[in-house]
Amino acid sequence: MPSFNQRGAVTLLSVTLLLMLTSVIGIYNMKVSHSKHIITLNSQIKSTAMAAAQSGLAEVMNILQADPQWSDSQLRGDIPSVGSYRALISHQRSERLANSLAVHQVHVSANTSEQMGVLQSHQSIISYPLLSTLPHAPLMVNGQLLLTASVTLVANPNGSGTGLPLSIWSKLGLGPLSDAFVSCGHFEYEQASCDAMPYSNNSALAADIVAHDLNFPSDSLAYLSNVPKQYSMQFKDESDSIRNNCSDLPQGNLTMLWIEGDCVLYQGQQLGTALNPVFLVVENGQLELAQQAQINGLVLLLVTDSRTDSNIINLEGLGTIVGAILSDRDMHITGESLVLVFDANILTKLTDSPALRRVANIAGSNRDFQ
Repeated sequence: MPSFNQRGAVTLLSVTLLLMLTSVIGIYNMKVSHSKHIITLNSQIKSTAMAAAQSGLAEVMNILQADPQWSDSQLRGDIPSVGSYRALISHQRSERLANSLAVHQVHVSANTSEQMGVLQSHQSIISYPLLSTLPHAPLMVNGQLLLTASVTLVANPNGSGTGLPLSIWSKLGLGPLSDAFVSCGHFEYEQASCDAMPYSNNSALAADIVAHDLNFPSDSLAYLSNVPKQYSMQFKDESDSIRNNCSDLPQGNLTMLWIEGDCVLYQGQQLGTALNPVFLVVENGQLELAQQAQINGLVLLLVTDSRTDSNIINLEGLGTIVGAILSDRDMHITGESLVLVFDANILTKLTDSPALRRVANIAGSNRDFQ
């Protein structure tokens, strides 16, 4: 039998080994805990730096949405208790179809408030107009045009090419024109001499009238915006206001107004101004102008239901539209008098308006790195 001393030695050795094992396990647990702490801290630092970088990207997008012509090359910002960022921006602009597209390359360096972590982020941003094409003529009809009212058209001086005026562009033919129909140039209109020096009138149609054109765009909404009519609901959601009539309109400037049904303007009512024109969409309804009512901007008569009758503009007196009209199907202008003046400046203001421009990230362009 082992002696007492031998049993004690074995016990001491066992206890020592147990203590050593416990110590090793303890040290290992401490290292694991420390590693987890480091990982958690690094993750928090990265998340904080990422938040600062995203704030920088968001601020760049906000500025571009408010000011499409913004051209600063850098932007700095501080976010309390989060960190700071410095954004470097390059702008590449392209004129296409008389509209400005822009791609902005944004590189953001962000740091945490404790200066413990730096993150780099890159994003490509595109700025584009909702209205991608300016109308070529003051009066465009995706069908047949019938004029029984007194109509004065002031042509687009370059509608058919440089120096080639265009007053009417229609897919189908023209019905009988009223005796008081006349088209002329801007100079003649300003000199009140359209009747004396017309381009076209009821008795003689000139080259400023283009009818029976098989090349007329088949989709009026897509022609203006590159959005097919089948997606008009999504385009409608971009409007400042969607209403079922033109009475009691909201105060302030309305850049894009969508009317579901008839739009009746009362005597002397004005939509849009030369500085703040309006894009008026009348969906499945007619437009009526009372005496001295005026629209400054672009009018789209859009049909999205199954009806087949003509779009109608009814004139209860002398109405004026400065800009252009585009009808999605046959159109009949009836009643008293309409003056329709093509104004390229007003239409350009619409396409360049911040309210009708959108800013979006280019998919797949985001890169984050430390």
